[in-house]
Amino acid sequence: MKKPVSFLKKLSVFFLFVLLILAAAGFYVYDQLQGPGGPQPVKIEIPKGASGREVASLLKQASVIKNELIFRLMLRLKPDVSFTSGSFSVDPGGSVFAVINALAESEPEIAMTTIPEGLTVDETAGLLESKGVCLKSDFFKAAQNGAFYVKETKLDSLEGYLFPETYHFPKEFDANKVISAMIAEFDNRFVPLYRQHKDDMPVKLSLAQVVVLASLVEREAQVASERSVIAGVYFNRLRKNMKLECDATVMYALGEKKDVLLYRDLEVDSPYNTYKYPGLPPGPIASPGMASLKAVLAPEMHNYYYYVRNDVKNDGSHVFTGTFQEHNEAIARYQR
Repeated sequence: MKKPVSFLKKLSVFFLFVLLILAAAGFYVYDQLQGPGGPQPVKIEIPKGASGREVASLLKQASVIKNELIFRLMLRLKPDVSFTSGSFSVDPGGSVFAVINALAESEPEIAMTTIPEGLTVDETAGLLESKGVCLKSDFFKAAQNGAFYVKETKLDSLEGYLFPETYHFPKEFDANKVISAMIAEFDNRFVPLYRQHKDDMPVKLSLAQVVVLASLVEREAQVASERSVIAGVYFNRLRKNMKLECDATVMYALGEKKDVLLYRDLEVDSPYNTYKYPGLPPGPIASPGMASLKAVLAPEMHNYYYYVRNDVKNDGSHVFTGTFQEHNEAIARYQR
């Protein structure tokens, strides 16, 4: 007959079993606290206002952590930790605590990028690539495939609507988000101003037409005080159904900037050639800044229909005249 197992022996077996379970759990947790490892840092982009759960999901998808739940549990041990939005480089070989500390204490990688007034879409894309924000090819892919709106109207082209400003984009940022941010700046900054002053212009122009005319002013005016004067010249010509004869539109049609246009350049067959076709060109030729946009909304009222660059002063200023004869005289006197 078998002897009954003593209570103490049963208790010992039970505790041994519990210890094994705890040891296995401890080993599992320890393993999950370690990073999966990798040859180089991983780029993580944390959206604005992201929760701990969302950050954990991003890190798991990028193979920076092994376990989302473990990350969130460890995060609760650090109630004072908060994450800043932006782009971060994180070592996938570090522990969960190292990742949390790195994200909490590091500054996001930012590329402060100033977009000057008067750039084309192509020039803007090149500048963004040079600053490490996004690849030029990605920018054009996003521009071609994305749907972008201003005043609830879908844009057929981004030309003219990439608002010139200083932006703080994360490095290697999503091109769609870059474009959206620049258009949102235009929408927020200029659209309310247009709605306020659209009836003050001497010729009624739509929002899109204002952007077109402002792009001409932007590329033609080299002296700030002349923006509203040049805008007034174009309005005078529009009211008289005269061709605008803007050199910058011809250069846009040619696809190159030139110090001096030749007579053969003026013959280029393009709807952007305002020497050949009357009225506004079909679209903007660059992104105008706020000063040029305001100049179109409030042009200087005068009797000038012509202007010519003042090579005598050689400071970018122009000489404005009211008649074709005076214009020819100004050419003879001020052009070199």
